[in-house]
Parts: sequence; C-alpha cells; structure tokens
Amino acid sequence: MNMELDDITLNNVPGEVIGTVQRALDLHHDAKDNAALLQDALQEVVGMLHRQTNVIRKASEIKEVAKIFGYKPAQIEKFVKNHAETQVVSDAPDAPLPSWCNAEKLYGDGFVQLNQPEKGHKVGVYFSGTEQRLKRVSNFTIQPLIHIMDQRNNRRIIEIFNGRKTARVEVPGRALVTKGLFEATIIDKGSYLCEGMTEIQFKRIVGWLTDEMPICYDLVSLGWQADGKGFFAYADKVWYNGELREYSPLGVVEVGDTHYISMGVSNIHNDYRKTDNPYENDLYLKHVVNDDVNFEKWSAKFLEVFGSENGTIGIAFVFLTLFKDIVIGVTKCPHLYPYGPKGSGKSDFAESLSWLFFSGKNSEGKLMPGINLNFGQITPFAFYNALERFSNCPILLNEFDEQRMEDWKFGTIKSAYDGEARITGDVSTGKATKSKVQKVRGTLIIVGQYLSTGDDGSVLSRSFPCQFTLSRLDRLTNADIKAWDTLKTWESNGLSGIITELLQYRAHFIEQFRSVYWQVHEELKAELEGMRVRAETRLLRNYSCILAAIKIMESKVTLPFTYKAFFTQCCKTVTEHNSLLKENNALAKFWKIVEYCFTRNIINYDPVDRKHVTSDYDIRLMDNIRPKRGNEVVDHSFG
Repeated sequence: MNMELDDITLNNVPGEVIGTVQRALDLHHDAKDNAALLQDALQEVVGMLHRQTNVIRKASEIKEVAKIFGYKPAQIEKFVKNHAETQVVSDAPDAPLPSWCNAEKLYGDGFVQLNQPEKGHKVGVYFSGTEQRLKRVSNFTIQPLIHIMDQRNNRRIIEIFNGRKTARVEVPGRALVTKGLFEATIIDKGSYLCEGMTEIQFKRIVGWLTDEMPICYDLVSLGWQADGKGFFAYADKVWYNGELREYSPLGVVEVGDTHYISMGVSNIHNDYRKTDNPYENDLYLKHVVNDDVNFEKWSAKFLEVFGSENGTIGIAFVFLTLFKDIVIGVTKCPHLYPYGPKGSGKSDFAESLSWLFFSGKNSEGKLMPGINLNFGQITPFAFYNALERFSNCPILLNEFDEQRMEDWKFGTIKSAYDGEARITGDVSTGKATKSKVQKVRGTLIIVGQYLSTGDDGSVLSRSFPCQFTLSRLDRLTNADIKAWDTLKTWESNGLSGIITELLQYRAHFIEQFRSVYWQVHEELKAELEGMRVRAETRLLRNYSCILAAIKIMESKVTLPFTYKAFFTQCCKTVTEHNSLLKENNALAKFWKIVEYCFTRNIINYDPVDRKHVTSDYDIRLMDNIRPKRGNEVVDHSFG
C-alpha cells in the first residue's frame, strides 16, 4: 500500500540502528493492512535510519525500506530529512540537539554557532558529531562583515568572538584557501583557536562566509573620486552631490548604489595603538569645519600674509589643485615652486596651501608634514605611494635641490608635469608579467633654497616660481605679524571644510575651463607680443591655466583681487620667468662646456700653483678682481 507524506507524523522513536531492515520487515508484517499501524511502523524505521551514521549502509537500508513499505527511495530520504529538521530538542543528556540549537541552520548551513555559554556548551562553532550530537570545532564564533574588492589586495573583514573579546580581522583571500593560513591570521588578534576542525568543515564555513558578504570597494586614493557622478572622499566623511555623508563605525559609506570603505577611520584597527595605525597618514585628510572662516576670509588673509605677487598665484593654485583632473583633460598642470633662503617664509607659504586641504593631525597632534627629498629620507615605494594616495590635493615636497637628492626623484617631479606615471612590477599578484601604474594624482609644491637650473631648467619651466627673500621680513609690521598669527591659528584649528565650499562649483568649472583656457591663452600671447616678448610655449600654457582658473571662479567666489589685475601681474611674471629660463640655459651650457673640456683633458688645473699647467689657457681661482666700470677701475671681492 502507499501513503501520502502528510499522513505521516515523524517523531523520534527509540530503536536500534543495527538491524533496521529486519525491524522494518517485522513491523510491516505485524501491522498487516492497518494504516495507523503502518504509519507507526514507518515513523519508527525512519527514526532508525536518521540515527544511522554509516552512510553506505544507510543508503542501502533506505532502498530496502522503500521496497518494504511501497515507496520510492527518494520519498524515504525526504522522510528522514524532515525527521531531522523537525525532531524535538531539549536539554536532556540523551537529546540529539540542545534547545539552543537551530536545526534549520544546522542542516542548512552544516553548522551552528553559540554566542553565550548554555548548559555545558561553550561559545564556538558546532558541527554534527556522532549520533547526531554536536561537536565544537572552535572557541569563537564568526560573523561575515564585508568583502573588500581590490585587485591588488582582495580581502574580507570578519568579526570573531571568543566569549570575552570581540575582534575584527582583515582576512586576505589566500587565508581562506587553507585552515592553517586562516588560523595564522586570526591568532594575531588573541586567543582564537580552531579545535579539531577538519579541512572539510573549514571549507563549509568559508563557503557560508563568502556567500554572506556584501561587496565594498577600498578607497585606494582619497580626495576626488571619478566613480559615477564623482565624489570627494575625506578620511572621515564623503562629499557627494552637495551633501556630506558619514562613514559607519566599520568605515563604510554608500554612494549611489556602491559601498566604499575608508580604512583610516574603520574600527578594524581599534585593537592596536593609535601610533601603530597603518592608515594614520590618511587621517590628515579630515573634514574640519571652522564656522568663522570661509573661502573669502581665508583668501584675503592669505594674500595679506604672503603679498600680492606670491599670494595671488597661491590662491589660483588652489583652484588648479582641486580641479586637477579637469585641467589635465585640456592641458598640463604645472607645479608650484616657492624658493628662497632659510627663514624667508617659503615653507610657511607652502604649508598654508597644504593645510587648507589637510586639517587632520597625527597621534602626536601635528599637521601633515612635507616629504623630505634629501638623499635616503624616503624609499621609492613610500615616495610613489604618497604621490598617488591623494587625488586633487597638494603634495608638499621639501628640500628640493637637484644636487642633494636621487636622480629618480628629480625625474619623477619632471615627468609628473607631463602626466607620466611610474610603471612597476606588482609582486603581490604572484605573476612576473603583471605590472601596476602609480600615478601622481595631486599637484606638487616643491620647496627649496635655490632655483633649479638642472636639465636646462626643466623643472623651472614646469613650475610657477615664487621667490621669497629675507629682506621681505625686514619690512614686516606688527599688523603683518598679527595677520600671520591669525592664519596659523586657523590652520591649527582646521580649514579643510572650505574645500567643500569650492566643490559645489565643479560643474561650472568643467563647463567653462576648455573655452576660457584657450581664450585666455590667445589674450596672453597677444599681450606679450605687444610687449615684444616671445615667451616659451610652455610658459604661455602654464600661466593660461591659473588665469583661466581665476577668470572662471571670480564669478562664483569673492576674491581679494580682480582678474584684470592678475592678468597684468601674470604678463610681468611671464616676462621675468622667460628671461630667467634663458639666463639659466646659457649658464648651464657654459658649465657643460667646462665639464666637457675638463673630462677630455682639454683643460686641467693644478691646485698647487693654482694655475693651468699648459700655456693654452689661463685658469685660476681668484678671490678678488678689478673690473672696469666706466673709466674707473674698482676692486671687487668674492664672498
């Protein structure tokens, strides 16, 4: 006879596992044609099949029982599964499952987790053991949080709890391949141990973890992000579509329909000391609001402190920096090059521009420092990593001196103007042929005591030189000093909120820049030709950038100077800059000729008698000369 599944009530009826088929035959024989007795017989046999731990014997017994009771094997298997999922649980010692165990989770996921001790069961992950009893395979529970999708560093964030302490762990993809690598990753966080977990059980947990994790993208660079409509990512907030958004405690923010994570503010690293945070440098780019200072007040004070010649260029450079990705779509973006003797104010100038963006402080309470370019002060990896970390933000480089730094640094600064990136092998991928591109995403502010003449003035022609002199300090008044103190106080309190004030005009800048740039370029070229100045093409393009930026933004923000006055100033500056390049080129050529002659022994020098050893040339070191000025011969001593 046959029966419907709904007609059978599956209960846990004790019976011997051994002799299941014989027991089925006996029960079926005793029941004869009584439907109620046949249901009781079948439910007892199903309970016996459920307790059968030998899978091969169990499969064979299911087939035999199916024949005896007139069912298909698949129906009997379904009865056994329903029996497992609906059996009564209790805290009795002989109960198959304790009351806290969710049978649906156990048989669906393959395991269950206990977050609080329950009547002899400790915190941990449990799998089914012998006779359907639970077996603890770890002293911690595990929860999936997010999957960080990153081509170079793909990883997952999980939360583990051992009954006393909760930890969040970055688990690299390779640590989910084998149990040993996983254990090595979590042990760094404390007493988190796998106890008798098999590789098969580990794979079951990994499969569950990977299915449960939402995808999130790592903010590999902070600052402007081109994804979707675009947004500006501070370390602690995101500016998107005219509003500020907060990160979650995990460091995740939703922009559009995509999730991003800022590791600098994530609580993943709360277990470590603040000074050991590997993302501490990210925290310099924090959003800090000063309600008493807006862009109008800041730019007026900046100009008051640093003067009209350098201050105006510095303010224009802020616009170039914030909208650099727009600028390089039309032309090349120059560097800012403040130079002058020690104590002349060039570093203050550069730091004021940098700290307009970077208002965050490190664990010692200090604002973001510049990068020291001297020999051995920074490795190539750290240097290029810093250059690509912040998009549309200034990058401050101190101690720029071509004679006191490695050639690759000079080459990087030169090539950054042309938008050339560094291509290097990516060892993290494990592929010899794989490479990655490290771009210079921000603008460069290079600070040095001397004006660079190397490589025919290649850096000088790619920059806006801003000269600072000690004589300027002699003219400072008490009002000037007070203005300087005020500006530095603002910077210490934080000014980076001003950036969002300017970001609202990004669409206007995109719309206007190309046409305004070429219009200004032609106006500047015509004005210089009228002054009989034939400026280098590169200089015309450079100064057209800042002129276009001022002309575009003048209608949106209040500036402490007019575009007309700035245009007049730029004409004068381009003329001086052009002459400076020509002089430096001539000087460089002279010394190259001297160097060539010396290396070829065309000339040489005897330091003993301070005179050339041959009669072809008269080369000597002289401390004094007597040049003729008009009709008068004067003595001149070299310092």
